[in-house]
Amino acid sequence: MKFFGYGVAAIIICFVVIAVNNKINFLGFSDENVLELNSGKVVLGKVYRESLMSEYQITTRGSISPAISVQSSTTNLYNDVRERYVDFLSNANEYRKAKGLDPLYIDTAMWESEFEVSYSTSVVYESEYHSSFKVLVDETLVKDDTKKVGILKHLEEVREYSHRAYEKYQKKYSFID
Repeated sequence: MKFFGYGVAAIIICFVVIAVNNKINFLGFSDENVLELNSGKVVLGKVYRESLMSEYQITTRGSISPAISVQSSTTNLYNDVRERYVDFLSNANEYRKAKGLDPLYIDTAMWESEFEVSYSTSVVYESEYHSSFKVLVDETLVKDDTKKVGILKHLEEVREYSHRAYEKYQKKYSFID
């Protein structure tokens, strides 16, 4: 009789486990939109919004703070960095004009010291299981030990970086079509 009671209890437990499992799957708790990170998996669930942002900084050797720093959406990074360079040169030209020096133009201006450029791109998800979850998509550091490097060259590198970062995001980190 004891064995009969254990058998009935085991059957009831099995039905409860199956029912709970089906109920959970029915409610949509599944492994939908999973990020594979170095620290493990993150289940996002349904993704409502993705915000892709990039940062560009250029720091000359010996400086503590960047000469130029721009945070922007990755698709607008080139335009925003270019606009910041135009502002930077405009400020420099005010000083140069007061000193009687020729103005600088974006197509001919050059950095005259060694520098370091850092890029980073992150995506912030708003999803079913996370109200705000930020993931680093890419981080790149470029050290240039040469002198007399044109600003136009940097702008082209910014354009290339933003394309690479966006493609990486599309391939590995985007869940919204």
